[in-house]
Amino acid sequence: MPILNRQVVIAADGRQLRPPAVVSSSHDVEADEDGVTEAPLVVPPESTKLFVAVGVDGGRPAAEPPEGVESVQLLGPDGESHPALVPEANIYGRMIFVIDNPRPGRWRAVVRHAKNSRFVIRATAMTEHAIEAIKARWPRWRCTGCKEGFQGAVAAAASCAAGMLVGMTLPAALTIGGLAAHFRVPERVMDYIIKRVSDVSLDRLIEEVCEQMEMCPA
Repeated sequence: MPILNRQVVIAADGRQLRPPAVVSSSHDVEADEDGVTEAPLVVPPESTKLFVAVGVDGGRPAAEPPEGVESVQLLGPDGESHPALVPEANIYGRMIFVIDNPRPGRWRAVVRHAKNSRFVIRATAMTEHAIEAIKARWPRWRCTGCKEGFQGAVAAAASCAAGMLVGMTLPAALTIGGLAAHFRVPERVMDYIIKRVSDVSLDRLIEEVCEQMEMCPA
């Protein structure tokens, strides 16, 4: 079961005297047999959002569902289970988690999968001022750091958008405005994600969202 783990940590300031503004990780999994894969997720102090999404690798169409995933459970530092964004929905809704003010510590995403499965577990924990911290890393980081740091949030929003396109019913509170607030993007950007999720790869969608949010300086 090959697993490729990557993590990006973005400091809140250049001196790194405060907890990081962003901790983002991805776990690429290819499983030959039925089983369970567990991915550790680090949530630093002062985080105001935690995004977790299980989906396809970045080079495949963003709206494509992951192969062989049967269920996903998100466990907090004390082992407590947290519900998915839309737990009663289709496969997309059950693989998206958006946690407000998550407790700091070691979280876990537990994925039950069939044989010959292929998927990526992405997570991003961020503070209230994470976007400003990411922007401050230009031009030294260029696209690589921004994409890696922002990927969990965009992947979760993309999975939600893909679910909507196949008829996923959202709670009444999750209008476009509600979704935008959940995923920490402007309404126009959430609307853009919904319109583009079927047309491009996840990597490309993350780049386009960065552009829409003016993450990259002119």
